[in-house]
Amino acid sequence: MKFVVYISGALLLLLAVACSSSGSGQLGPVGGAGSGVAAGTQSPGQGGTTTQPPISGNAPDTSGIGGGGGPITGPTGGNTPVSTGGASGPQTGSGGTTVVNPIDAGPLDGGGTQPNQPVEPEDKEPVVTSKDPKIPEIAGDCPPFARGAFNFMGLSGLMEVGAKSNGTAPLVWFWHGTVMAASSYIGIPVAMVTGEGGVIVAPNGPAAGEAGAMCSGTMIFGDTVTWEVMDQITACAVRDYGVDPHRIYGTGCSAGGLQSGCMAGRRSAYVAAVAPNSGGLVMPFMQWQDPGHVPAVMTMHGGPADVVGISFTTSSASLDSAAKTAGGFVVNCNHGGMHCGAPGNLYQAAIEFFYAHPFGFDVSPYEGGLPANFPSYCSIYE
Repeated sequence: MKFVVYISGALLLLLAVACSSSGSGQLGPVGGAGSGVAAGTQSPGQGGTTTQPPISGNAPDTSGIGGGGGPITGPTGGNTPVSTGGASGPQTGSGGTTVVNPIDAGPLDGGGTQPNQPVEPEDKEPVVTSKDPKIPEIAGDCPPFARGAFNFMGLSGLMEVGAKSNGTAPLVWFWHGTVMAASSYIGIPVAMVTGEGGVIVAPNGPAAGEAGAMCSGTMIFGDTVTWEVMDQITACAVRDYGVDPHRIYGTGCSAGGLQSGCMAGRRSAYVAAVAPNSGGLVMPFMQWQDPGHVPAVMTMHGGPADVVGISFTTSSASLDSAAKTAGGFVVNCNHGGMHCGAPGNLYQAAIEFFYAHPFGFDVSPYEGGLPANFPSYCSIYE
């Protein structure tokens, strides 16, 4: 069922006093160690063939956080594909064949019988189609990419940056809540982004000269100039700071959660995925910028208690339904807590969700079920 919620002038006033919550940090979940290498099957006259599915492995330590509290460390789980050579066939047979990511794990000749040897797991790269994002053209100057405050084309805010990568880094746009500010981005696991050479851009309100607009249902962020500045900064980050054009994402809470929901539609031509925290959609859904691409969506909300002028459970479901109806992959997480109260392990899962869903992915790696380290209250939206 698709939910559509209209917002009045009184609601704008209610959103203007949206709560700014804080909480203590929580320890991020620990990823399980990957194990197991399956040998190929064997049949007369031909070596075995194996296509071993992904298994989990350990990823480096990253930051877990509490609901608005300071970051603390905790490792996250990672996914690793493993494929091995098939068990050898008779002398008259051909060698075994590896089908997915061949690894030098055992003999593939037709006559031997030596078993395959265990191999170390490798990082899994999601399957990506040839579909590419449409990064806007750069028109004019670019901002410096450095940690701290920025003011560019009338849009101010804060940035976090990692060491410049060679075109592999993520870019995460964070939109703050009504009575919050750009600095509230510290509620996300920053090290998971900067550790990959990534960039976090957290704007402070709308661009200069723009009084806000109704795409998000609030007057906190603009609906025209703000998107244009976002286009320019994004294009510059791709060209000048090693950001992968397939790894551009959006999140935020309350008014910012609604803005990131709006971002999914207004910039579907290059945004890979969004994860609103008490957000979604409150206005009749806009057209997808690129009808051929729907960003992956992971909504986070507090259930019946998550109400500030509107029900953020309902607004989350509105975005879920719009994306699912258009063919997108959607996950819904009801943490049952306070407004903007996504806990540290949930926001950590959201960043993992981003990385598992680059622009142009073919089939979600979560299609068969969410990773074991995901909170149990998250589910694939059907």
